Amino acid sequence: MARDRRAWRGQDERLAGLASRYVAGLHFETVLVDEAGLHLYGDMDRGVRRLVYRRGVALLAAEFAFSGVAVVIDDTLETDEGRRAYTDRLKDVRLVHLLPPLDVALARNAALDNKPQGDAPLLDATARRLYSRMRAFHSTDAGWFVLDSTELGVTATVDARVERYDG
Repeated sequence: MARDRRAWRGQDERLAGLASRYVAGLHFETVLVDEAGLHLYGDMDRGVRRLVYRRGVALLAAEFAFSGVAVVIDDTLETDEGRRAYTDRLKDVRLVHLLPPLDVALARNAALDNKPQGDAPLLDATARRLYSRMRAFHSTDAGWFVLDSTELGVTATVDARVERYDG
């Protein structure tokens, strides 16, 4: 499952909760690969680098899935090319977009206490920039399960996703 990152408070708990529902589950945070996990030397276009990272994450996820592990991938997919980095390499990908209204997302971002000091304005600007584009791109017609998690806690969010795909 791929999911959108950075704009939602408590998403890590929701994804970890989903991964823990299975006999063996893995919550893979792609931001760790992109921002801190690999040491790339030389010059590479950021868009190309992100695509290569996603393809690598997909290959690693495929190995876990082949071994019987349910993999939950945590990522912000802004383009169809980003989505295809996963869907072209993984079987049975379930695309989920947890999409509260923009004002709720902005309030959650402002309340984050697990981000570096001074990050809130960056998160606000990013959420505002991406919201309408991702809302249009991540539609049921495009194969996404779009869930407004405004009134849902961790357990209810996980339950809704499990009911949709595993129920």
